[in-house]
Amino acid sequence: MVACIPLHFRVENARMRFVSIVSLVSLAVPMMVLSLIAAPVYVIKADGYDRMRLFGTTSYTLANGKMVQLSGWFTHIIINDGPKPAQIKSVSYKSYKQLPVCREQTPRSLGLPKVIDPYSVEVTELHINYFGPKDRPPEGVWARRQCDAIRIWLTW
Repeated sequence: MVACIPLHFRVENARMRFVSIVSLVSLAVPMMVLSLIAAPVYVIKADGYDRMRLFGTTSYTLANGKMVQLSGWFTHIIINDGPKPAQIKSVSYKSYKQLPVCREQTPRSLGLPKVIDPYSVEVTELHINYFGPKDRPPEGVWARRQCDAIRIWLTW
């Protein structure tokens, strides 16, 4: 048995198809925009970790009872809700050839490494590439510019 796809459709089907495509796009575009501007939140706990996205503002109660207000757009929020300090580290990769220099991102200009005290919150503009002690940065990366050869690692 061979399945055939008709090459012509009735007008009603074409209108329904157009309406469903417009409906899908009208729902998908705002969700994509919100996911781009929502703040990634990394929560480090004594028994593990969690990731979520923050749309707007909210409050969070730490394990020691302290309540913190969280608000962020285009930022990364790190909540260290555990007894151990966490660190934001940079991993710089060397190249066998000279890469074009870019001044916007170096480990020193980023203020790294940075320690996040237990039961505290850190808001940063840094993009976290690797999260946790098991998610280690790779041995090498491919980059077009020198600043692209820097990866940010949040570990504890």
